[in-house]
Amino acid sequence: MRILTFALLVFSFTLTACDSNDADDAFYEDAAGTYILQTVDDQNLPVDLPREGVTVTDGNIRLNSNKTFSFTITVVEDGQTESETDTGDYELEGDDIYFDNGEDEEEHGSLSGDTLIFITQSHELELTR
Repeated sequence: MRILTFALLVFSFTLTACDSNDADDAFYEDAAGTYILQTVDDQNLPVDLPREGVTVTDGNIRLNSNKTFSFTITVVEDGQTESETDTGDYELEGDDIYFDNGEDEEEHGSLSGDTLIFITQSHELELTR
C-alpha cells in the first residue's frame, strides 16, 4: 500500500493543453527516450524514504514522441521488492514539462538535454537519458 501512496505522491500529474504543429512534433521527437532515475533529493540510489516507509532502488520515465509517457518505480517495502507503473500524457513548454495521469494535483519538472528533473510535493528526482 505504501508503494501506491508513494507512486501517487510522486506522479499525480496535470496536463496543460497546447496546439500541435510540425515544430512541436520535432520538439517531442528530440525529447523522446528513456530517462533513468539517478537521484532522489540529491541522494544516489538506493534512497531510504522513511516517511513513505520505502527504499527507492530503481526507476525510469519513458517519453514517447506521441506525447505519452510511462513511469516505473521500484521500491523495497517490508523486505519485498515491488514495482509500480504509471502512464499518461505529457506536455512540453520550453524547458518545462507537465504530466497528466488523470489525477487532480499538478506536478512538473524541467527537461534540459539528457537530464529530466521532476519536482513533486515532497521530493526532487533526477533522471538521465
